[in-house]
Amino acid sequence: MISIGCYSLLNLIGITKGRPLSENRVLNDETRKEFEGDFVKTKMGVTRYILEGEKDAPLILFVGGLTTEGTDFFEIPARKFRAHGYQTLRYDLVGRGASERSDEFTYDTATYSRQIDELLEALKVESPIYLIGQSLGGGIVTDWAGKNPHRVKAISLHCSAGYAPDSELVISFLKIPFIGSYVFWLFQDKFTLGRISAHYSKPNESKIYFLEKEIRRSASFYGYRNAVFKTIINFGATNLETLFLKLKQSNLPIQIIWGEDDHILSVNGAKMINDWLGNTAEVHLLPNVGHMPLIEGVEIATPHVLKFFKNLK
Repeated sequence: MISIGCYSLLNLIGITKGRPLSENRVLNDETRKEFEGDFVKTKMGVTRYILEGEKDAPLILFVGGLTTEGTDFFEIPARKFRAHGYQTLRYDLVGRGASERSDEFTYDTATYSRQIDELLEALKVESPIYLIGQSLGGGIVTDWAGKNPHRVKAISLHCSAGYAPDSELVISFLKIPFIGSYVFWLFQDKFTLGRISAHYSKPNESKIYFLEKEIRRSASFYGYRNAVFKTIINFGATNLETLFLKLKQSNLPIQIIWGEDDHILSVNGAKMINDWLGNTAEVHLLPNVGHMPLIEGVEIATPHVLKFFKNLK
């Protein structure tokens, strides 16, 4: 979930100087054995997922961010929701973790919404579900829910993509043919690992390791950087006003949770997104929490989400 805008061109030179990442592995049936969870093959290819909880319990779908493996990222919060009677489904976005990587994917909103469609179809999920979207995942669930409001009970957006005006210049530069892709290639490790500490309000070595280890694993397989790059230039995450306006028409219950110390996507995004939603969302700004409310602020954020979902039953 490195910032969609990747901070600024000048800042690229000064970000972390960790050892270089290297795409030198092929993701296939054999290497997927290194990953926990289950695998389902759809028309798009393979998606890794973990579905847990009582079969007839209400289902929460967790959708992750730009650079992380959603299946592992949401492990701890998913456990907490299951303890309160929910079934949880977490999965790797295409291009991340053990899910499919392909040069044919455009990695735009349509790509990620299609993955949700095919995953739910393969798992025979037909009843309306709860959605939790983190960072880029917030934009993904906004698009999918706007297209499928009849399949959604409620949405909780966490530090959602959708409003990052300061990053639009960077995105425009990266879209320049040949030049943009070359710059990304030069600084690819900075874009992917970047300032991991900036994701936290109060970073420490263990917190940084938690996020870095899964990014490094995911990035060791061919196709990871292509997925990140194409998402940055094709998803449109700096301004998703159109998607939020469409979602507003659904009248679905929506919650917005944001860390007050988010250094990746400004907390101002909470107000702007709620404005687009007609100021109908339930908004919680969490003190001493950064970009990942269900990780750094799990003990604060989880009760808010549980109460929000429970009140809708």
